[in-house]
Amino acid sequence: MSCPPRDTFQIGWICALPIETAAAAEMLDENFGTLEEQDAADSNTYTLGRIGKHHIVIACLPGGQYRSTSATTVANNMIRTFSKSLRIGLIVGIGGGIPSATHDIRLGDVVISYPQGTCGGVIQYDMGKVVAGGEFERTGSLNSPPRALLTAVSTMRAAALRDEPRYLEYLHSAIGRTARTRKNFGKPNAQCDRLFQANHDHPSNASSCDGCPAGWEETRSEREDNNPQPHYGIIASGNSVIKHGETREQLRSKTGALCFGIEAAGLMLDFPCIVIRGVCDYADSHRNEHWQGYAALTAASYTKELLCYVPIGHISQEALVVDVCTELKEEIKGTNQRLDGIKSQQDQHHLKQIEIVLTGQQRSCHQTFKVANYTEQKNINPKRVEGTCLWALQSPEYIRWSESTCNDLLWVSADPGCGKSVLARSIIDDCLKAPGQAVKVCYFFFKDNEEQNHLAAAMCSVLHQLFSQRPDLLRHAMPSWEKNGEKLRHEAEELWRIFVTAASAEASCKTICIFDALDECRNVDQGRLIRKLDLFQRQLSSSTQDTYLKFLVTSRPYDYIQNHFRAISNSFSHLHLKGEENNDQIHKEIDIVVKLRVNELAETTALSPDVTQRLERQLLQMEHRTYLWLHLAMDDIRSTFEDSLRPAEESIRMVPPSVNEAYESILRRVPSSQWDIVRKTLQIIVAARRPLTTVEMAMALGIAIFPQSRTAAEARLDSSLIVKKLRRLCGLFVFINNSKIYLIHQTAREFLIAKSSSTNVGLAYPWRLSDAEDQMARICLRYLLMEDLVRDNDRLCSSTQDFMDYSAVHWPYHVRQMDLASYQKAANRVHRLYDMDGKLFSLWFPILWKAARPYERLPTIKALHLAAFNGHEQEVQSLIGVNTGDVNEPDDTRTYAVVWASLNGHEKVVQLLLDCGADINAQGGFYGDALKAACSEGHHRIAQLLLERGANVNVQGGQYGNALQAACSKGQADIVLLLLDCGADINAQGGYYGNALQAACSGGHDEIVQILQGLPATDRPTS
Repeated sequence: MSCPPRDTFQIGWICALPIETAAAAEMLDENFGTLEEQDAADSNTYTLGRIGKHHIVIACLPGGQYRSTSATTVANNMIRTFSKSLRIGLIVGIGGGIPSATHDIRLGDVVISYPQGTCGGVIQYDMGKVVAGGEFERTGSLNSPPRALLTAVSTMRAAALRDEPRYLEYLHSAIGRTARTRKNFGKPNAQCDRLFQANHDHPSNASSCDGCPAGWEETRSEREDNNPQPHYGIIASGNSVIKHGETREQLRSKTGALCFGIEAAGLMLDFPCIVIRGVCDYADSHRNEHWQGYAALTAASYTKELLCYVPIGHISQEALVVDVCTELKEEIKGTNQRLDGIKSQQDQHHLKQIEIVLTGQQRSCHQTFKVANYTEQKNINPKRVEGTCLWALQSPEYIRWSESTCNDLLWVSADPGCGKSVLARSIIDDCLKAPGQAVKVCYFFFKDNEEQNHLAAAMCSVLHQLFSQRPDLLRHAMPSWEKNGEKLRHEAEELWRIFVTAASAEASCKTICIFDALDECRNVDQGRLIRKLDLFQRQLSSSTQDTYLKFLVTSRPYDYIQNHFRAISNSFSHLHLKGEENNDQIHKEIDIVVKLRVNELAETTALSPDVTQRLERQLLQMEHRTYLWLHLAMDDIRSTFEDSLRPAEESIRMVPPSVNEAYESILRRVPSSQWDIVRKTLQIIVAARRPLTTVEMAMALGIAIFPQSRTAAEARLDSSLIVKKLRRLCGLFVFINNSKIYLIHQTAREFLIAKSSSTNVGLAYPWRLSDAEDQMARICLRYLLMEDLVRDNDRLCSSTQDFMDYSAVHWPYHVRQMDLASYQKAANRVHRLYDMDGKLFSLWFPILWKAARPYERLPTIKALHLAAFNGHEQEVQSLIGVNTGDVNEPDDTRTYAVVWASLNGHEKVVQLLLDCGADINAQGGFYGDALKAACSEGHHRIAQLLLERGANVNVQGGQYGNALQAACSKGQADIVLLLLDCGADINAQGGYYGNALQAACSGGHDEIVQILQGLPATDRPTS
């Protein structure tokens, strides 16, 4: 992938020597290369990369400056260059070990700075003052490492008591990667590890220790294994290298240090970092360089595993280093202007805005909107090839929209595979690269997964981008954020109001907002967004040449989207790629890409001119050419030639004539022995509510393949093997980005869940979506009941938690999707999960509740109430059979089961509870009763059911006061009309907002205000 933005790099990794930098780079899961732009005064060399979910910046000391003052310079430069993101530091490299009777330190071992008494973990042995009696008192030390790192160290130490540490795997993998890594990082012969008594100095005229007598060596017992061991304690550091055994022992007795280093102690007292040293010698005169490469790699390997125990959220909770390091804070403010000028020297207006120092509350408000990695989601799509997408870029509709200097809207629709997302990325990238970036661009790419399929996430993302470019506009969001806090993330209506207000404000800016793939947004939000766009288009006419807001929306031309747009299509431009009219143009554009891709393939596989021409001719003759088809076809062809021993003589297989036939061709190539694995893998990917990580897939697939596994450890597969398997068997169907697994395109999902295929492609296909949901439900249930999830102290076992976050949150959904026959087979497992007194319940329920109700305390809930909350009709029936009285008993939040079911839209459960005697008007809890809960969340059918069964439309209670206020505050226009038809009192007073009109106004719901005012649609005001 392309390099993420600079402000995503929160961890700084400082090295002193090139061998340490090389070792650090070996640990990167993904290397983004060097930093392209930095201040001329910054002499650091930076390597950017990713370890797990963490973005890392590696800095190396300038050559020949191996001392503590150089470390200070490197750290200062790094803080300046990454002032907006850097939160913790890692000082990783080699050092001199200090063995003792209590610490059996050997060459290759790792020493980690860890607080001891009043010492934070690192002490400067050559900084201090002479006190009474002539004693030298040391005064230099670093603070303790950041809390996030100390917690990770403790977790890692505990895990090592049970399981083999992972850093050994990283170490051996890096050493064996190439002949060069084996040479530079391989472990020296154990006989070279000689610890001499402190009083025996190395002969000054000897170049090696071959002549040093064995009698000089300390007696040490053999270890059980030869693996490097970690040691935790004080690291002593200073400006001079210790090369004397007796000096080493004197400092050990006075400081209790386990290791010597140089560069760490020169850092500021408040620099938030941890120091990790691989032991390469014993700080005596017998020093040699044989162990430096191996020791550097052991330190780097330990650091990588340590980062695996640091949740990315913990890093984000640490303060910015620039705010912590008071010595640099004022200097950074002036430097930031110069650094930003490097990025875009002509964007003077933006530079002035960046100089604004946001308050802590403003930063928190801004961070609230960071809910998605929108840059990564954009860059997943390929870049546009010159000469393509002209069907849109040269159309009168697009030209008019792009040249417009007032508020505007353009809807672009086209069939799958025509390059809509490529077009969207191209427009965004061109705006971002424009001189001075006079136009601010915000965007969101919808995808059919729970992270990218809803309007609130889209609005948060565009707001975060807008405020990143214009921090002064945060003033428009602060009142709502101060009122709602992080709950604001879920208020799509309010988020929309903030965005339009901020982008349209006087002295704002020229803003373009692009929403790609609206068809992959969930249906309820599609209509909401289109109505918002319509209202924006009709109402906002106050734009100027200096301030305007323009929207561009792409989608497939589906009927339900066209129906939403049809009523308003006269008020804005619509660009539709019609196959029968634009085929020639699309084919010409794809022909450009065909020739480019074939030439690239010819260069990388040494194709002969004859084969190249035949291949190009065959591709150009295909009738139904689309970008997606070409991508699939070229990957298929590339595999053929790359696997061939004689590519120049390789015959060209028949190219699949369509996307679906290309998909079928992929599945036909799966060996029959692998059909079951491929089928289960694809079912998991299709059914997953969000993209799974490779580690999560390793657990899920292991459970699917080995359903009799009783422990997670037994079921779990090797994630690295999973990656290889996916690429070999499903490579064209899926791709892995940032350790997450995605289907190549929405059409792949549609193909896989189709009811039938034109040809028989084996047992891997076809299958129904319900088959995939059944599979995923069984996987989640089995995982949550594994015997090794809980330790003896009832705590979650970290070594088996790979799939906990997913399964705890999503098992209720997958169970709801099971057909009756499948559910009955799994009913016993479902019932066991509702055992409130079991150890497992305390593991998964807090995770579920935090995801579902993130701003509420963890309740003491009853099994019936939770089953109603989850929408598990059969379990509700079972629990009612055990104790019918529970239907009218509240939980400890004073909420009734029927209210939870109504709130979450579980109509059958509501019907069942009412049939079993649930009091339809029972009051209590935040929502008051079932009707208010259903109205607040827009569940029209449940609201209608409750009203038909006797719900009191005007009863007072709960946060909203009455049902009409609940519907008005949340913008549920259809339910407002239903309630009014059923006699709702439009002027009733009470509740949080006072009355229905004030509730509608508070959320900016103009349509509902017009309904309450009693005006016909044609006479409704436009402001």
